[in-house]
Amino acid sequence: MWCFFDESYHDGDNPVTTVAACLMRDDTVRGLDLVLYEARREHFGLAHARDLTLELKGSRLFSKNSFSQMEKFGNNRNLALAEQVLERCNEFQDEHPIWIFGAVVYGTVGVLNRLNSSRLEKPVADILDKVSVAATEADSDRRVDLVFDSQICGAEPDIAAAVRRFVAGVKLKNVSHYPLVGVSHVSPGIQFADICAFILRRRAMGATHFIPWVERIEKLEWSGTVNGFQRSGIRRWHQDDKGRLVVCHEWK
Repeated sequence: MWCFFDESYHDGDNPVTTVAACLMRDDTVRGLDLVLYEARREHFGLAHARDLTLELKGSRLFSKNSFSQMEKFGNNRNLALAEQVLERCNEFQDEHPIWIFGAVVYGTVGVLNRLNSSRLEKPVADILDKVSVAATEADSDRRVDLVFDSQICGAEPDIAAAVRRFVAGVKLKNVSHYPLVGVSHVSPGIQFADICAFILRRRAMGATHFIPWVERIEKLEWSGTVNGFQRSGIRRWHQDDKGRLVVCHEWK
């Protein structure tokens, strides 16, 4: 099995970071690739769909111009493509499921790209705990390979060290100790994680017009029991007065 990670963050007066992780089986990766290809071909043309140097990015699909055109003309191909991708993924969820996990972290910029070799940020550790449980429920005999976006500048060695220490320390037997780095242009899983991370960030920043998009993601969100507690796939965090990351239960 594979779990693809990506991150989206905004720096400013109210910084926020979101991490999205998408867990899927091998055959689902191929199915997702076909979904993205068909959506690109339908909305951007055959040449775009075949061009492996191009990719789908949340920041482009959900740009201000996309929403402006939708409001003015009643349609926009970027938003139509994004809606098609999410709906198609939901349609084949029974046969080829994608389980979505996420962390919304208020008050900080970057979570994945400031990991160090001695510790793992709580939101990322929380995601890995749930990914391990979800993978066991889906297929107890399969190992999960973690794949991080190569565009998380300069973070790869620190991510690998921190994740390896955590996985080994808490004995997540079905999660590989050796994280991988993927190129988003040719990785449908990373592109999908990018879209999810961007949607979560814009909602976290207070953009109410992203509520319907979050609801589409929630159709794919994992939920289950971890260490005796009912857990949802997506959690929100904020920094307390001592700088510790703690769970918060509402969007800010």
